[in-house]
Amino acid sequence: MLRSSKKEVAPKVNPVQRPDYTDADAWALRAVSVGTATEEQQKRAIEFIVHTVCGTYDLAYRPRSARDTDFALGKQRVGQDLIWLLKNAPTKTQSDKVSARKLGEEK
Repeated sequence: MLRSSKKEVAPKVNPVQRPDYTDADAWALRAVSVGTATEEQQKRAIEFIVHTVCGTYDLAYRPRSARDTDFALGKQRVGQDLIWLLKNAPTKTQSDKVSARKLGEEK
């Protein structure tokens, strides 16, 4: 559901429901997807995916049903994997060399 501010965005009781979002969240994701995002939009998009869409830091337990809990845990796992890739995944190349490559190059 579209919200007017970040303060109104809250985790859903039912993990199957789409997350609340703001206009800025939607535009940040769209800009990232087409490669035109500003630094602020890039950060906002990652934060939105990890925190809001995946619920990475929310309590996954849902008292209504084990299936809801399992679904929430699946979403959390995606967020945890993204965090691992962003912060801890080992790489063979230094970041400054990777950023200088052209899209599609292997080395």
